[in-house]
Amino acid sequence: RVLYDYWELFLDIFSDNMEARSRSYFSFDFLLVLGTRLLVIVIIPIWLLVGLATLTILWPPQIREMCLSHKMTATSNNTTDEVLWKEFDDFKSNMKIMQRRLQDDMKTDRVEIDELKFEVCDVQKNVVEDMVQVKEVMTSLLDMMKNELDRRDMNSNINY
Repeated sequence: RVLYDYWELFLDIFSDNMEARSRSYFSFDFLLVLGTRLLVIVIIPIWLLVGLATLTILWPPQIREMCLSHKMTATSNNTTDEVLWKEFDDFKSNMKIMQRRLQDDMKTDRVEIDELKFEVCDVQKNVVEDMVQVKEVMTSLLDMMKNELDRRDMNSNINY
């Protein structure tokens, strides 16, 4: 607790309250604050080096907490986790939207396929009807040709 209090005392020397007290550059207050600040500027780096040499035992708790604490990492991990969960939720909602679109597309495709099947059946029916007509025409033509040939044969037999 002692190191904590000294550290706070040293940092308070640089606060705005100290500036307000010393109004003139030649006053005793100003010179006292200036001397104290210069002394603190020399003491703080020495204190940090001694603390480093003693494996942070003599560091003030504020410095030890700032250097050795993992709060930043935990916060960044939480932020990263939140970002990942948000991205996952966005991905999940996008997948549901895509699934609905795909299902709608499949329904319209099925309707189109059914319509095409009906059209193909209709075309097949028309082709079959046309084939029957062609067969009838061919049969009638064949009959006519046969009759014509028979008649010619008869005519030629009569002439001989």
